[in-house]
This record gives sequence, C-alpha cells and structure tokens, in this order.
Amino acid sequence: MKTQYIYLHGFASSPNSAKAQYINERFSELNHSLIIPDFNQNDFSHLTLSRQIRQISQLLPLDTPVTLLGSSFGGLTAAYLAENIIKLNA
Repeated sequence: MKTQYIYLHGFASSPNSAKAQYINERFSELNHSLIIPDFNQNDFSHLTLSRQIRQISQLLPLDTPVTLLGSSFGGLTAAYLAENIIKLNA
C-alpha cells in the first residue's frame, strides 16, 4: 500500500512558498505524490488550529497510510493530528 504524503505550510504561508515548492520538487524527483493544502482564508482570524485540523481531517484517505510533514504552525497541526489519529505519521 502506497503512503500518502501531505505537507502543511506555516502560518500565513502558502502552497506556493519557496519551501513548499522545494519540498514538492524533491518528492517529485523520488516519484512520490505530495498534497499541499492551502490553509489561507480571507483574514488572519480564520487561521486557527481547529480549522486546520478539520480541513486536513477531510483530506485523509480511509484506506491509505498517511505521513504528514509540517513547517511552523503546520508542524503543530501535523503533530496534533498524528497524536490523535492512530494511522498517521508526522
């Protein structure tokens, strides 16, 4: 079973950041798919841990192992999800 990789960017960053693009390119070189969700909303008041957890929870496949990678606030989100959802790695 192939692992699904998801990169979670940091606070007020984006899937288009230099770091996210660099990581995506490295994964592509290894022939691995990488999902990079966009956590940004219309204003900073919506950039919350609880909303990010809900957003990522909706992306998680039911039958595939998942490895989360995170930077800064995305790292906190990844760690929380990995601790609370048994099939995740972070």
